[in-house]
Amino acid sequence: MQGITPDFQKRQMPAASLIIAASVAATGLLVTLVSNAMGNRKATSTPPSNTPAPAAPPTATPKPAA
Repeated sequence: MQGITPDFQKRQMPAASLIIAASVAATGLLVTLVSNAMGNRKATSTPPSNTPAPAAPPTATPKPAA
């Protein structure tokens, strides 16, 4: 890196900034897509933990023999 002049470094800064910005945007998009995919998979297999348990179905009472 000793051969890189300050002038060359200044000229490379805009390109480096664009590469970093594109990388951050792509990473954010990938995280969002994976998060949504995992969220959709989780929602179909198990209910969220904050939902109340379903009520027990009513039981039929036997009629008294007359």
